Amino acid sequence: MNRRRVLVGLTAGLSSLAGCGTYFDIDGNDTATRSPTTTVTETARTTASNTPVPTATATPPSAADTWPTGTVTEGETAPDFSTRETYTNDRYAYTIEYPMGWVVDATDPTAVTIGSNVGALVVEVMEDVPSSLTVSDIVPVFIEGYKESIEEDGGTIEELDRKDETLSNGHDAMMIDLRMEQNATVLQQKILLTVANEIAYVAVIVVSDSVYTAAVEGNMETILLTLSITESTIKTESAGVPV
Repeated sequence: MNRRRVLVGLTAGLSSLAGCGTYFDIDGNDTATRSPTTTVTETARTTASNTPVPTATATPPSAADTWPTGTVTEGETAPDFSTRETYTNDRYAYTIEYPMGWVVDATDPTAVTIGSNVGALVVEVMEDVPSSLTVSDIVPVFIEGYKESIEEDGGTIEELDRKDETLSNGHDAMMIDLRMEQNATVLQQKILLTVANEIAYVAVIVVSDSVYTAAVEGNMETILLTLSITESTIKTESAGVPV
């Protein structure tokens, strides 16, 4: 799994879910004939295959590099969450905190990756989400597709918890805890999904199981809950454009 674009085509899937017109995915394929469940599931599979994997490399990869696969060696120190910086995405009007020293790749403002050798944070946005859809509508199908992708790729994944959250600025959200094992790598993941201004925001934080403790888990949740959507955003062309 490398640092490629995450969640390709979710906009088309979400729009199809609400029964809206004809939509095209990022490759220009007509999605109108596919069921909503199929489209959203395919998108979740993209997420699963592209989530960065923390490694035991001594130096965090540069923003231009892909994230190599591997495991954190025994004795590797846990991520230091004590000092954090704030990433601001002006185009999509959100901010989120991350551990100081993690490398930011914001080349694509719709798919931002921030990471180190022991952890990674991904924030994705999907535009033109129908206002009739809620977080509760999206999450079950999305998680089902995410799990299917991991399992089809030879991995195993277990959902540990799913709970409702409220962000600091009042937006409803849902947090999902997952434990994944693939290619001899065990990862602990937390996913936060929220919808605001007809945009879906998905934040995923991942750490190696070898550094996962109760304190790390709490800090992972704290970081995800720093996601703040500050204002209405200006619509821009995206992968799911109605015609």
